Formats: sequence, structure tokens, C-alpha cells
Amino acid sequence: MHELYVSTKHGIAGFSFGTGVIFGSKEMLKIDSASTLTNMSDIWKMVDEKITPEMLTAFHPLNFYGALGEEFFQLTPTSSGVGVPRVNKVSVLDNEEIQLDLSSPSGDHNAIATFDDQTLDLKRLILDGKQVFPK
Repeated sequence: MHELYVSTKHGIAGFSFGTGVIFGSKEMLKIDSASTLTNMSDIWKMVDEKITPEMLTAFHPLNFYGALGEEFFQLTPTSSGVGVPRVNKVSVLDNEEIQLDLSSPSGDHNAIATFDDQTLDLKRLILDGKQVFPK
């Protein structure tokens, strides 16, 4: 399992990628909108002081509403075994969204998943070039 953390204007969200599943944590750290922190060392000091071990384990499976099926996680197109998806790119978009560009473990499928940066609700999913959520 591997994790990544994304900083948005609202705080820090976490993603964890496991065998056949993607988890998210929206409770990592909220940043007060009145905050004036711009120096990276000050930001990391705040992160070190405020993130607790409990926050690092507060991940929940992300809901893809059936649009990202088990075939995406298969190790090979003919395998029943599942693996960990590869993260190609992470983007924080201007419209308060986080976008993950993913490849299947086999490399046969690509997905672009867009989430609300505060709730981590799925807003849009493009699978192999076709929008599958919302329909």
C-alpha cells in the first residue's frame, strides 16, 4: 500500500492505494481560511504539530459508484488477481477539485478521477477516454 498527501487551499487530504482499492482521508488537516502561512518550513511545522497518528489511519474506501470496476485493478487482462493502481499525476484544480490520473496495475486501463477537495466525493470519472461518471 502506498500513500500520497495533497495540499489544497482548504487543507491536506490523503489518498492510500491498496490491492484492489483506493482509500481517502478528508480529515487530515484543515487550514483556516484566514491563515497567512506561506513559508514551507512554517507549514510543515504546523503539519508536524497538528497531525496525529489517528489522522494517519482515518482512511475510508472511496466510492466510485460502480464506475471503476474490479477489471481496472486486475494484474493482467486474463488474471483474477488484483493489484495496486499506479498514480501518474495529481492535480489540484482551480475549481476546488483534486484530479488523479491513474493506470491499472496491468497498464491496460487509464482513469482520470476528479474529487471534491473537501468531501472527497467523486465528481467525474473518465475511464479509457470515456466519461463513465456521472453518466
